[in-house]
Amino acid sequence: VREAVVSTQSTGDRSNANKDVLYGQYTINGDLIKVTLFKRDMTAGRGKGIRLQPDLSYNATLQIVKKGGKQTLNWVEYNMVTNYNGKLTKSDIELEPPHFCRFMFSRVKSYTATSAGTITT
Repeated sequence: VREAVVSTQSTGDRSNANKDVLYGQYTINGDLIKVTLFKRDMTAGRGKGIRLQPDLSYNATLQIVKKGGKQTLNWVEYNMVTNYNGKLTKSDIELEPPHFCRFMFSRVKSYTATSAGTITT
């Protein structure tokens, strides 16, 4: 549990220098969730904000499926888009199990987009 707290804290802290953390945004349209993620530009100097690497993005589309009271989040599409010397290249990633399995989840009574505190146990 301690690792989960440290991991959650590091993703919320935008001044963190962890090069493995991805930043991005998501949109929800009906039962589809579209996610776009970028790596942090570690060569940029320290400033008021973070800079992202615009030449590489990871794009995922997931679908919420409801069956008999259970809900799953299924992979629909996953790709990587690179911009090398002004040429955009889209590389589709195969969604083969067990690497891309579905996520099972339950609805919660309260939800906010941002965390106001740390996870406690």
